[in-house]
Amino acid sequence: MALATVGACEPRTFGTLTQRPAGPRQPDGVLVDPPSAVPQAEAHARASGVVSLAQPVSDAALFGVVLAYLDAFGGRGEPFAGLLTDDAAGLDPGPHTPRPQLLQEWEVRRRQLDYAQLRVREIASASRMDRFSFDDVDALSVPPRPAGMRPADVLVRVPLAAPVDSRSGEKLFRATLVLLVRARGAQLLIAGVAEYDPR
Repeated sequence: MALATVGACEPRTFGTLTQRPAGPRQPDGVLVDPPSAVPQAEAHARASGVVSLAQPVSDAALFGVVLAYLDAFGGRGEPFAGLLTDDAAGLDPGPHTPRPQLLQEWEVRRRQLDYAQLRVREIASASRMDRFSFDDVDALSVPPRPAGMRPADVLVRVPLAAPVDSRSGEKLFRATLVLLVRARGAQLLIAGVAEYDPR
């Protein structure tokens, strides 16, 4: 009985290869889960089923667009053309000013008025900026929803403490700036713009 016990405890031996087998290796298969079906991200969605909500644009990023617009008048940062969408237009009541005319009017303002000493952070404050989503505004709201506003766009309104031109005494900007901001990939562009004074 003791001999049988000793024999049962002897270590098992495994065959070894002295040469690598010919032909391609065939590793064990690996189970891969298929990618989950994620719905397209939307700014708003009904509370039913599986939804994917887009990350809202931060206030800091929106205020950055405001500063870039103001800086362009002083010849700093991105030129006007690089700030606008291809279909950008004025947001003033009545016929909207098309993009080429906006660019032309802004260049005329730059030549006629002195923006060289402009300090944009002294005339615009992020704490006084208002933002409006597509659902926040309509045709009767203040500000009204622009005709070309898309569901993912953001309407920004910020008061300006605009200085006056040192030569003519004319204000460099009107009292309120309104921008229609649209995301194009990771970039935020201006799809509409208006400046106005209180009535």
